[in-house]
Amino acid sequence: MQDTPTIVTAGLKEERSQVAVAACPSYSSHDVGGALAEAIDALGGPTAFVKTGQTILIKPNLFSSHPPEHAVTTHPEVVRHVIHMCVKAGASRIWVGDSSVGLHAEADVWSRTGMTTAVADTPAELKTWRVKQTPLDCAGDVLAIPEWYAQVDTVISVPKLKSHCLTTLSCGLKNVYGIVTGQAKSQFHMTYPSPLSMSAFLVRVFGQLK
Repeated sequence: MQDTPTIVTAGLKEERSQVAVAACPSYSSHDVGGALAEAIDALGGPTAFVKTGQTILIKPNLFSSHPPEHAVTTHPEVVRHVIHMCVKAGASRIWVGDSSVGLHAEADVWSRTGMTTAVADTPAELKTWRVKQTPLDCAGDVLAIPEWYAQVDTVISVPKLKSHCLTTLSCGLKNVYGIVTGQAKSQFHMTYPSPLSMSAFLVRVFGQLK
């Protein structure tokens, strides 16, 4: 399984990140739930990251309108189990979403990628990026992010591990870049057209959005 949750919290002081790996032979609810619990428990359990009353943004990779079997976007079963983890940890609000590339209708992206199913019968809400944007300075670059992002206490990045033309791999850190509005993301790919320049830019973005 190549969907790997990454917890992003403000004020993290450790110089090195902790990593937990758990085998997951399939996307069945049983396998995904077991693997996620094993990995998160190894890192201190859900309450080490999600606190009672917090607003949580679960950030899958919803690159475009593809069904789960195409292996392009984060699998909905992984997202569903992360939602339940946040509920058990006492989160007050749980938002799920991503800024897709291009002009895809959000409702179509949510439906095709299985996110509509993932949040069904849970307290989680699919969050739109079609709102007023807030400018955020990033070492001279101006990022456009949704104004509601200021209410988010913790971001849980749930990427799809895959190749990328600029960064070789697209993982947890690059997935956080998806918080930036879609059209602006494309522009920065042209501003930083090499693996080294784009990677350095992504580190700066991560530092602003974490």
